[in-house]
Amino acid sequence: MEEALEVVLPDGVRTVYAAPPAGSEGLLYRPDLASDDPMSLAAALNALATSAQTVPRNIIPIAPVDDRSFAVAVCRKPGIATVQGEGAVLRWHLDDIPRDRQGALLDITAPAYLRTRTQEQAARGRGLAGMAKAQAAYAERYGQPGSRPPGFALRPVQLACQNVVVGLAAFRHDSTFDGLSVPLWQTCDVPHVATHEGTRALSLLMLCDAFACGGTMEIRFRGHPEQSVPAALLRFARTKGIALGQERRDLITPEEARRLFWAVTDMPAGLAARAAELTDGGLVAPERLCYMLAAGVWRDIELDFMLATSGRAASVLAGGALPEERRARAAESEVCRAAVLTGTLHRRLDSVDSAGRTGQARVFEDGRRGVTWVVDGRNAAVEFTGVDAPLPWLPDPGDLTQAADRPLLVLPRARPTAEDESLGVDLARRSGARVALVVPDDAPGLDGCRLPVLRCPYTLYELDTSIEGKLLSARVSRA
Repeated sequence: MEEALEVVLPDGVRTVYAAPPAGSEGLLYRPDLASDDPMSLAAALNALATSAQTVPRNIIPIAPVDDRSFAVAVCRKPGIATVQGEGAVLRWHLDDIPRDRQGALLDITAPAYLRTRTQEQAARGRGLAGMAKAQAAYAERYGQPGSRPPGFALRPVQLACQNVVVGLAAFRHDSTFDGLSVPLWQTCDVPHVATHEGTRALSLLMLCDAFACGGTMEIRFRGHPEQSVPAALLRFARTKGIALGQERRDLITPEEARRLFWAVTDMPAGLAARAAELTDGGLVAPERLCYMLAAGVWRDIELDFMLATSGRAASVLAGGALPEERRARAAESEVCRAAVLTGTLHRRLDSVDSAGRTGQARVFEDGRRGVTWVVDGRNAAVEFTGVDAPLPWLPDPGDLTQAADRPLLVLPRARPTAEDESLGVDLARRSGARVALVVPDDAPGLDGCRLPVLRCPYTLYELDTSIEGKLLSARVSRA
């Protein structure tokens, strides 16, 4: 193989070809099969050569992932001492997909990948049969309008993308160990969905449920057809540097669950760093912070703003100060108002709505422009980049629209003062950015302001009503 392919095989690839895992028939490409056999290595290489993107010369296909992608092992060329990622298993698509999605990590070694693939294949039929029974029982008991299952009921979950099912699971709260019981779980990779995305999304739902049920975050897969933590979940966790099932094969400990929750929760780098300081300091539990983001109680930019500008973020995530603590309550209200103003503006700047465009259907799925932000905690300001003109909420765009190539720096203020105006003018002079105030629709006292004013379409009362709903959700999020 090495001579024919002109590569040096990693030890893991040598291992799987020297002693193929039991049950890997029909999964592992074999070099000893005729080229017209679909499971031959020659047939896989011929198919890989048809890729729409240039294939690196140091990868070889070892197994199919789906109809349009392969699991490939990273090798090195003869005469090269080391190569980055040698021995890892990547996913290579034949179609012209986004470049940052090509070659995503499937697993850390070929033996680990083949072992988990054969494990889940062997149990897939029993898992599908179990899901069918669980769904039928759930529909019969809770399918009527107004019926709501309690936490201890077995609740089936199905994830789909473009009418293709990518994840199935069923879980319930188990009071015998005060954690989540997951007897059914399985996911798959499909051509139009990013690598491990089905597993990541199903993990996020499972971990949110574990938190909301009020247990210890322990998760047990007792009774699962694989008799262990599901292979797809083990594989995904390994790509994040997390080892699951170390204490027992069918158990995710609370500590492992917290690490997994952190890995599956989308956070920009700046927010992740600030959030880590908060959780490492013991001010808030990591599962609470992740749940607030995953459940949409607070958006990522809102939480980022609060963490950067206030020392009250931990209290806000726990539901806020008590009404009788008037000073603390007032401080939290101000930072929450500014955070919601910022989040509302970002959502407006980042959204794309194709309504009214001739010849185009109105599509809302993933309609984002890719606007990014950086929070200036010292000045309680937010700098947006990637903003397209015209800007919203501005009666006369003026210079802000003309200078669309410059970043947009905003000062979100529910009750703007003369000091805020002076700060904005100074920041505009020093940074060269477009600077504006973001205020509620009914904010008074801004006639003659030297800064452009973006008036959010919400009044102060409407902002406070929204914030109180968020705080209430934080207080009652756990059973």
